[in-house]
Amino acid sequence: KDINPFLFDNVRKSFFLKFVAGIMPYKNKNMLNALNLYFKSNNNINLKKEEILDILKIHNYFSNKINNKVFKFKIKDFVELSKIFFSYKNHRIKGE
Repeated sequence: KDINPFLFDNVRKSFFLKFVAGIMPYKNKNMLNALNLYFKSNNNINLKKEEILDILKIHNYFSNKINNKVFKFKIKDFVELSKIFFSYKNHRIKGE
């Protein structure tokens, strides 16, 4: 299958791989709780559950899917989520 253009850039690819590796220990939790736990332990981005939901809503990624267990997500979902939070991280660093 085609590789998502987001993964062509080494910085983005590295973020994606760290994101997936950080989420997978919580594979039996729903995605929202997994994201919450991941961001509590991530030194680069510290987000509360409400902030995670707000970011997902802004990016139109709020659906029933977010309550599914992590292991049910496909690679394309992880790519999309990593794009969202990579974008958030970069905007926050730039002060936008």
